[in-house]
Amino acid sequence: MKAFRKDFIREITKNKGRFISVFFIVLLGAAFFSGIRATRGDMELSADTYYDEVNLMDVRVISTMGLTGEDLEDLKKVDGVETVSGGKTLEVLYDRNETEQVVKLIALDEEINLPTVLEGRVPENEKECLVDVKFLENSGCEIGDEIVFTSGTEDPLSDSLTRESFTITGTATLPYYMDLSRGTGSIGDGGIDSFVLLMPEVFTADYYTEIYVQAKGTREMDSYGSEYQETVDQVCSKVEALADEACQRRYDDLYEEGQTELEDAKKEVADGEQELADARAELTDGDEKILEAKDTIAEKEQELQSAETLLSEKEALVLSGQSELDAKSEELQKGREELLTKEQDFADAKAQLNDQVADLKEKEQLLSEKEAELDKGKELLAEKQEEFQKGREELQAKEEELIAGKEELEAKKAELESAEEQILSGEAQLLDARSQLEEGKAELESKREEVQAAKEKMEQLKEVLGEDSSIVKQLEEQILSGEAQLLEAEQELSAREEELLCAEQELESKKQQITAAKEELAAAEEQIAEGEAALEQGRKELENGQSQLDAYQQELLAGEQQILSAREQMEDGWQQIHTYQAQFQEGEQQIAAAKKQLLEGEQQISEAKQQLLDGQSQIALAKEELEEGRVSLNDAKEELAQKEQELKDGWKEYEEASAKALPKLADAKEEIADGEAELEAMEVPTWYVWDRTKISSTKNFGDDAGRISSIGKLFPLIFFLVAALVSLTTMTRMIEEQRQQIGTLKALG
Repeated sequence: MKAFRKDFIREITKNKGRFISVFFIVLLGAAFFSGIRATRGDMELSADTYYDEVNLMDVRVISTMGLTGEDLEDLKKVDGVETVSGGKTLEVLYDRNETEQVVKLIALDEEINLPTVLEGRVPENEKECLVDVKFLENSGCEIGDEIVFTSGTEDPLSDSLTRESFTITGTATLPYYMDLSRGTGSIGDGGIDSFVLLMPEVFTADYYTEIYVQAKGTREMDSYGSEYQETVDQVCSKVEALADEACQRRYDDLYEEGQTELEDAKKEVADGEQELADARAELTDGDEKILEAKDTIAEKEQELQSAETLLSEKEALVLSGQSELDAKSEELQKGREELLTKEQDFADAKAQLNDQVADLKEKEQLLSEKEAELDKGKELLAEKQEEFQKGREELQAKEEELIAGKEELEAKKAELESAEEQILSGEAQLLDARSQLEEGKAELESKREEVQAAKEKMEQLKEVLGEDSSIVKQLEEQILSGEAQLLEAEQELSAREEELLCAEQELESKKQQITAAKEELAAAEEQIAEGEAALEQGRKELENGQSQLDAYQQELLAGEQQILSAREQMEDGWQQIHTYQAQFQEGEQQIAAAKKQLLEGEQQISEAKQQLLDGQSQIALAKEELEEGRVSLNDAKEELAQKEQELKDGWKEYEEASAKALPKLADAKEEIADGEAELEAMEVPTWYVWDRTKISSTKNFGDDAGRISSIGKLFPLIFFLVAALVSLTTMTRMIEEQRQQIGTLKALG
């Protein structure tokens, strides 16, 4: 063996080039095979790590008519969903240096599809944006530049965004744009050239263009593994189950919104037509009012001349009435002085009567107060009597309860004595049973010793006579019979001992019950003693209360007599006051008649003065009115001329406005008809639920990893085949060269 090893080393040393070539061919094939086979796993692991870092969505939901907040809430409730986020996008155009590119505006998301900032920073307000690297390459812009977008459609960009210009703060990449393609678009040349990230507040739409979903537990799974795909497929199925209801709800909302907008548009058109009709009617009314105003001015001129004639006649009447008014005023002054003297005398007499009435009322008030006190005393007496009666009844009830308690206590004592006698009898019986049990145990132990002695004797006989001896067998049967009897006796003693223990426990329980009953009886005796003491105290209190009630009743009777006497005196005083009051009423009537005459005279004079003043005021006012009428008439003539000119201008403006408004109203009616046709043609939207396989960059990356794995299965085989052919050729050549040595070794075995 040692010689063979030396020969093996010698051959390798002699053919170094051949050995090294074969060695490296095999090494290269093995290295290439292991490298390619490991590449797929490394690629998928790197991609999965990146997806987890940026929180790449697992499912993407898109609708042909947008998605609402209700859809977002429904998706959050789906079993297996961890995170749901709504996204807003918009395709716009950016023109610079005669180069147009289609840009997809995307709302920044803080939970899903996080951007990777390559340079600069994330936007902090609505005026800033984060752009795609390709955007800078295509447009030639730099960080810090201000960019302005256009809509690329007939609708203005202000309908979708709060602003049109933004400042670039940095560049970034998105996880679903990892290759050069940015997808297809609906404006421009049909392809999206780059993307721009904006703050969500920039988008004015009240709906989401897409919703991103992350499933529970997928972050711990391999994104390209079967377990991950099965989990995502289950979530997709559950999300698709919500599609029909959500799409119908969205259709109903949009249809209702469209109908509302059409109704508003119809109302605006109707309002515009009504405004034109109202303006024409107002101008026509203006023409009629101008004609009426001309007739009114002519009538006013005639009325002004008649008023001047009537004013001259009234001035003459006012001068004749002033002299008659002065004579009547002197007569009235004399009657007023006489009446004042009589009123003073009557007032003095009435003051004395009022003092007497006040004194009598004060006494009557005191009497009423005393009567009220007497009534309260009677009520208090009745209450005390009622309380006294209740106390008497309660005391009687307590006496009855105390007697019943004593009887019950005596009965319980008798029961307790009987129970104690039963316990004493039971204890004696238990002692007898316990002694019998001990005797049975001693007898059993004696029998057990006899059986044991018989066994020992049987063993001795077996040694002497043998096991087949009839004596031994007979003795063995006797021992077995004795053991059976011992077993039955032991069982019977155990049963008796258990019964005895139960009886002892029951007896002990009864003792405890009797002890508790004795304690209850002692407590009951104390309560009865306390009740008897309380009953005696109650009897004494009732006797004291009865004597107090009798004394209080005597006081009330004496007070009632005093009040009756005072009431009689009051009646006499009121009778006198009524007599005086009747006399005063006659005097008041006389004074009232005199006052009435004076008042009538004063009223007549006052009316006459007022008539004179009114006449003078009317004359002055009439003069002012005449003057104002002349001024107003002149102003009315000037205003009429101005109104005629304004009416002419109004007709001119109406004709111009009508010429402009009628074509607009016709266009609005046509737009309403188009809107109604579009609304009728509107169909229920469709949901598209896509997983990561619909993201081209993600799918292409996985496909590339799969292709490398396929190459790793086939291509290394070529290296191994070449190495095998080279090795075979080398071995064949070596065999031919060493044929003689091989034969020798074979002969040597």
